[in-house]
Amino acid sequence: MEFATADHGETLLKELKKASAANIAVAYFNPEERVFAALKSVPQLALTVSRDFQQVNPYKLEPLRRRGNQVSASADEPLGKLHVKVYWTQRKNGTCWAMVGSANLTKPGLFTSQEACITLDSRNPCDETALAQIKKWLDEIFSQEHKDIDFEVAKTIWNSRPNYKLTSDKFEKNGKAPASNSRVCWALKPGESGWWWENFKTERVVAIGWREINCDASVLSRDEVKARYRASSPDATDGEVAARVAQIVDFTQHMGVGQLVLICGRFASTRTDKNEAYIYGVARTESINGECYFYDRKSNWYRCKRHATIQPIEQYVSRRKLRNALGKGSFGRTIMTLDEPVISRLDALFRAEFGISIIV
Repeated sequence: MEFATADHGETLLKELKKASAANIAVAYFNPEERVFAALKSVPQLALTVSRDFQQVNPYKLEPLRRRGNQVSASADEPLGKLHVKVYWTQRKNGTCWAMVGSANLTKPGLFTSQEACITLDSRNPCDETALAQIKKWLDEIFSQEHKDIDFEVAKTIWNSRPNYKLTSDKFEKNGKAPASNSRVCWALKPGESGWWWENFKTERVVAIGWREINCDASVLSRDEVKARYRASSPDATDGEVAARVAQIVDFTQHMGVGQLVLICGRFASTRTDKNEAYIYGVARTESINGECYFYDRKSNWYRCKRHATIQPIEQYVSRRKLRNALGKGSFGRTIMTLDEPVISRLDALFRAEFGISIIV
């Protein structure tokens, strides 16, 4: 048994090419082309996925089904949504291998995101019992109730997922970035270490915290917000209070409809700073039934929220290049304003680095 934090995709590719059979159960399925080709080459493939067809690519599932493989989507009930990432293969020489961890069968999951997995190999006698248990569990997964996949419906869901779409297509034929509805755009952190990024995507919002003030700051004057924050954080310095109040007011009162929000991790200008920054995605604030900003009193995470269309990027980029695009030497706050020309520079950066245009 080995603990691995890198090279999951290359390891899986190596095993698939040697496999006479493979059983795989994953939540998300959208393999890059090398992995897709390797899956098609496995003589006996059993694959089960979740029914989340915003993250499960039916265009790559259907060809595998047509080749006579066992391809199914797990019913959400009675056991709940399938959220596993389990890979098992049997090599042509009869030995077995497995990988269990956090890596989905997607390009980010296997090649670009930070993931951790345990790998097992029957050539190590100590792994044989666990491998048998994994195979038995996978067999049970495949024997449970599965709903047949209506590929036409699944494709409709996949095609209509603008908030999850990544594309290398030109947004405009002239290659220019999409026009902003406002001359102001923003950069926003989804919590330290990206804690709330998945919540942003799930709820289709951008949001900030400072739950301690326990009120809707959009209806308060700046002095009232300051008084609330000071009462909740009596040890904060005057500078800290002023900075945080400014950010709360910016988000709740100054951010408007149709404005672009870059969602990224912090970066600094010091020489000791890491070389890369993480881009979670971009968002465009929107109005739903006349509402853009809202205070979500029932939320168990951030409460100050704005409706938004989300385009995930989920890639690392050179901090030097990001600083140049933003025209900012650092970003350590929760939120900051950016000049409108930043949109074009960001779009050019994403095209050059990832082959992705800003489409929100």
